[in-house]
Amino acid sequence: MATELGFMNQAVREFIDITTKLFVLAKKT
Repeated sequence: MATELGFMNQAVREFIDITTKLFVLAKKT
């Protein structure tokens, strides 16, 4: 269960990181 939760947390963090990068990229243009 703990491993599953950690995997979910990692996926969420990666998703937020990608979304932030895309947002910054869109803001520049």
